Amino acid sequence: MFSVPASMIANSSYAWSFISRTDRIRARRLRERVIQGELPQHVSIIMDGNRRFAWGKDLERNVGHAQGKEKLKEVMDWILDLKIPYFTVYALSTENLKERSEAELEGLFDLYVAGLNEIADDPRIHENEVKVQAVGRLSMLPDRVREALKNAESRTEDYS
Repeated sequence: MFSVPASMIANSSYAWSFISRTDRIRARRLRERVIQGELPQHVSIIMDGNRRFAWGKDLERNVGHAQGKEKLKEVMDWILDLKIPYFTVYALSTENLKERSEAELEGLFDLYVAGLNEIADDPRIHENEVKVQAVGRLSMLPDRVREALKNAESRTEDYS
């Protein structure tokens, strides 16, 4: 047996894969319990705490944001599996646009563009006829994010 600092374990792919396996087991058990009851018609999520999560684990902020994006994909899978008709994601506040560093915002914008393009091309989105709609002060976002939003919206505009 050997001992290593907790931060090394937290930063390792082994730790992340273990967390993912544990999450999958919990999700499967929760899904079994949830489908036995009445499902909600609308689920909303506020993307918050990814930066604090990273700081608490001694990770770079962008790692926390990337983990948040992966968790959001997982939640979207649950929403599709459970056939919940409405899903809202509150992804960025105007306060964050004003208070975050340029580097952090650029990292977030990279994740948004990648995620929106993934959604636009995802077969499950089209098989389930998921309609993407963005609301808010979109003019405050960089052109590349607005273009990715427009792409995802136009690719899904015929769905209800």
